[in-house]
Amino acid sequence: MADYRDSFNNYSHGQDFNGRRGGNDNRRGGGYGGRREKPFPTEPPYKAYVGNLPGGLVQKDIEMIFESLKISNVRLVRDRETDEFKGECTLRIQEFQYNIYRY
Repeated sequence: MADYRDSFNNYSHGQDFNGRRGGNDNRRGGGYGGRREKPFPTEPPYKAYVGNLPGGLVQKDIEMIFESLKISNVRLVRDRETDEFKGECTLRIQEFQYNIYRY
């Protein structure tokens, strides 16, 4: 009877079973390849993800940070069980001046 380690040793360390580096994360293309750049939306509403926010923020704080934009909706992401703010949110923006925020 073959040992499972025999088949495992045929693969290089750090590669998945298809020979790609980076494990078996096929959801995003796997490996270390670059992500295709999506075109900038041309019509509102624009959606934006904001992460790495401090824990004590409330919706009014987010609106103050982005007061130069016309925000129609702020959705704070919260933990389902504890209802704690997870430090990220999504914004729906009605008007956006593309040249100001492009870097």
